[in-house]
Amino acid sequence: MTPYLYQNRRATRFSLAARTAVVLQFPDSHAIQCELDVISRTGGLLSAAGVIDPGSQATLMLRTHKGLLFATVEMLPVCSTQRPFRFVDLSEHDQRTLQSAFQSELYRNTREEELIEEFRSAIATWDPPRKVNLSHRVLIGATIAAFCSSVIYILSAHLH
Repeated sequence: MTPYLYQNRRATRFSLAARTAVVLQFPDSHAIQCELDVISRTGGLLSAAGVIDPGSQATLMLRTHKGLLFATVEMLPVCSTQRPFRFVDLSEHDQRTLQSAFQSELYRNTREEELIEEFRSAIATWDPPRKVNLSHRVLIGATIAAFCSSVIYILSAHLH
C-alpha cells in the first residue's frame, strides 16, 4: 500500500530532535549508512557521504522509538547536500509505526514551527487600529455640516 492518500496536499514534514541513523540496502546487496534529517509520510531527506544515484531504489531501515520501519524508497535528484527520497512501498504496519512516531516529541513539525514564528512576529509588530470615540465622530460630522452650510449660505447670498 502506498502512502499517497492525499496527493494534492503537501505532506507535513518533521525534523528529528536527534540525529537518527538509517541504512539503505540496495538490490546489489551493498548498504550505505546515512542520517535522517527530515521525514514525512511521503518521503524525506538524508545526509549521506556516499554517492547515491537518483532513481535508484533501496530498502530503508529505520529504528524509531515505536519500532523498526522497513520501506522501499526511490532516491530523487539531489537538491543540495541532502539526498531526497520518496516512499515507493510502505506497508500499513510501517505507516502506523511512522504515524505513531510522528506523535512524539522526538519529531518536530517544521512547517508548524514556521507558522508559529510568523504568528509571534505578527503579534509583536501588530498595531491595533485605534477606536474612534462616537462623540468624536459626531463632532467631526457637525463641523463638516456647519462648514458646508456656511459655504452654501455665503454663495447663495453673494449670487443674489
